[in-house]
Amino acid sequence: MKKARFLVGVLLITLILSACAPTLDEAKADFCSDLGTFGQAVIDLNNLGVSATVDQLNDAKDAAADAWGDLKSSAETLADVQVDEMEDSYDAVQNDVSQAIS
Repeated sequence: MKKARFLVGVLLITLILSACAPTLDEAKADFCSDLGTFGQAVIDLNNLGVSATVDQLNDAKDAAADAWGDLKSSAETLADVQVDEMEDSYDAVQNDVSQAIS
């Protein structure tokens, strides 16, 4: 009897978790949205001119960092998305901005 209850419990938990998991279409939509947000954050960072203040640079850098974190998170739900090369480029941009601020 305990074994049957345990199996029913495992089955219920599995069903609940699968209902909470995003569908592939939702995961793709989230990734595409996050990619657009990240792209805009990088464009905004790039559009800052030499007259930008340190606060403006920091705000733009932070916005790009937040967008990058969201993009990486949504990429994890898609097995065929690889962000390693983008991460190298992103890290280079963040380093450039940090050097400009210093």
